[in-house]
This record gives sequence, C-alpha cells and structure tokens, in this order.
Amino acid sequence: MDLKYRRVWLKGLVISCPLNKALEDCPANEIRKLPLPERMAFVDNLTDQQVDETLTHHKNCLAERES
Repeated sequence: MDLKYRRVWLKGLVISCPLNKALEDCPANEIRKLPLPERMAFVDNLTDQQVDETLTHHKNCLAERES
C-alpha cells in the first residue's frame, strides 16, 4: 500500500479503534487523547517506519481479536 494511504488509514485509527475498545497496549491510545488537529499533525510527522510499525501492530491486534 502506498505511504499516503497508510497515513490516511492511520489517521482513521487515531480517531477511534475500529473494535470500539482499544487494548491497553495500543500505540494509538496516547495519541487519541490529543485534540483532533493535533492527532492529524502527529501522524503527518511520524517516520515511514513508525507508520508501518503502528499499522502492523493494528493488523496483528485485529487478527487476534477477531479469531
């Protein structure tokens, strides 16, 4: 997936957990406490590696919780 779209996906995740209740180890928990414009800026300032690591965590969490 293109980096632009990965960042868009991550922006959705920092708005809310798709499973309605994030686990304690969710890397987006602290970001979600920020005002919305700050969350978007935060994601824009992440490195490509940080975006990928956060999305990988999300994918693994989602797979585990859905099984």
